[in-house]
Amino acid sequence: MLPTFMPVATQAAIKGLTAQQVESLGVTLILNNTYHLNLRPGLEILNEAGGAHKFQGWNRNLLTDSGGFQLVSLSKFTTITEEGALFASPFTGEPTMLTPEESIRIQHTIGADIIMQLDDVVSSLITGSRVEEAMHRSVRWLDRCIAQHECLGKADTQNLFAIVQGGLDPQLRDKCLEEMISRKDRVAGYAIGGLSGGEEKALTLHNIVFQAQVMGRAREAIINGTFPDYLRSFFNQYFGDAGYPEWCVNALRTVGVDLLEGKESITVVPGNAAKWEYADSSTL
Repeated sequence: MLPTFMPVATQAAIKGLTAQQVESLGVTLILNNTYHLNLRPGLEILNEAGGAHKFQGWNRNLLTDSGGFQLVSLSKFTTITEEGALFASPFTGEPTMLTPEESIRIQHTIGADIIMQLDDVVSSLITGSRVEEAMHRSVRWLDRCIAQHECLGKADTQNLFAIVQGGLDPQLRDKCLEEMISRKDRVAGYAIGGLSGGEEKALTLHNIVFQAQVMGRAREAIINGTFPDYLRSFFNQYFGDAGYPEWCVNALRTVGVDLLEGKESITVVPGNAAKWEYADSSTL
């Protein structure tokens, strides 16, 4: 059921909770970090454990990122070339080359149900030629990820997702999305990358709405001319009767969609996160 809340278990652990406690909360999907698991505990230990599911005692779905985000978060330790990303370990300084092929191989060992392509990620605050360079490289790296994924025979057991890049430039994102969709028969899904990196929330949501066509129901709504109604229905289901966050209402108004249309009784509450922001709201 979408949308779903996906806790981040960077190193195969949710801090302060056991896997059983997380599952009892109704969580069906968690995220592990490819880069960090490759460093510690390492692939040898994960292999001996039978994969990350068994290593952390998690029986539900598991998603791994590709290591691409570390191109931004560990940028001072990283050199990016067409071959891949050369990292210096933040622990030992030892160099590690993460290529698209190696990223896929690591994620196969981890055993995640959903795996991500290695993409060239730049900060969402960066503008200029570097953004376009990263977008085109992400497409080229996707082809290498697909080839490795299929060559190793995992296409039927692990779902490879493409990641749309292009910074805050709608034209670059549209171009990247077209490239990704042209490979739809060789990927299982799509992710929207390179956002929520410090830019205005309105820009983030504008890009998400712009790329919502990757979702089947949204695409159908666009074709039928009912996309605003689709968005109102989507957010009504997501936020329910708790009220809409002010940033969400204002952001969608910038692209011509008024979430409050026909819903005068819905309250608008301060907040800058997502559904769980209401934990501190007086509306509960």
